[in-house]
Amino acid sequence: MSVFCPSCQSPVSLIGSIADACSFAGRSLDSPLSGGYLYQCLHCHLNFRWPQLTKDSLDALYKGGNDKIAWHYVPSQRKDWTITKTIIQNATECIKVLDVGCFDGAFLSFLGQEYERYGIEIHPAAYSRAEAAGVTMIARDLEDIKDIDRLFDCVISMDVVEHVADPLNFLEKLVGVTKPGGKIILSTGNTDSWSWKIAGSRYWYCQIAEHISFINPMWCNYAAQEIGLSVKQISTFSHKNASVARRIKELTVNLAYLSFPAVGRLLRKKGVGGINMRKFPTLADVPPGWHSAHDHLLVVFQKP
Repeated sequence: MSVFCPSCQSPVSLIGSIADACSFAGRSLDSPLSGGYLYQCLHCHLNFRWPQLTKDSLDALYKGGNDKIAWHYVPSQRKDWTITKTIIQNATECIKVLDVGCFDGAFLSFLGQEYERYGIEIHPAAYSRAEAAGVTMIARDLEDIKDIDRLFDCVISMDVVEHVADPLNFLEKLVGVTKPGGKIILSTGNTDSWSWKIAGSRYWYCQIAEHISFINPMWCNYAAQEIGLSVKQISTFSHKNASVARRIKELTVNLAYLSFPAVGRLLRKKGVGGINMRKFPTLADVPPGWHSAHDHLLVVFQKP
């Protein structure tokens, strides 16, 4: 079966196979999920996993996720949080802020109570915790907003776009709930990072089962032109702060994994990485984490 880009329906090129996964949203699974393959669109530069689970299947997995550890965060270590907070604070017109995929509302709490804070979250327990934290929850899914009775000065969605099948359509929906002149802020992994480029489909970020779409600055500029937005800022950063020793260690481990795959499989079978190879024999190629890599981006779009 031919594969085409889910956003622009253009031809694609195959990057490579993705390792299987044994967890989803912080919860261990009874059987592994197939990793499928990583493709790149030749027109809009979107990278995506194929085949993918249906949205209903993904939603069911998210609702069963571990709401305590699935999306762990330490505000001081979240570079995208500090960048976004500064952007909002420096924009005097930003009063009403919507966080799409807000989880338990931690970023909105970090932002401060001087703003009108709204949220969308699919996980039932996280939704309730965000509500208890003072966030006005308006929906469980962006798809649930049918009649727009309010528009927002700033719409943010951090670590979410990688979870959606069609990022361009998702961005259009974010624009639909943004006031004229308002900002849309996304943060996610960046396929244009050097670490991703050398690893390809064997990169840790695309092996995470709930990640199915991956963008880059070229896609951001393409999407802005298609929708009629302007790109005001693109920042790149490491998802987690790390010491020099941690950076050297993760660099060394990943280069060894990429250079000597047979050795990596042997180490996995001997228990390195904590994966039960007897239960999940197909997980021998799971890549090591590279959380200190400079492999994330934050983009600020502006609606005319």
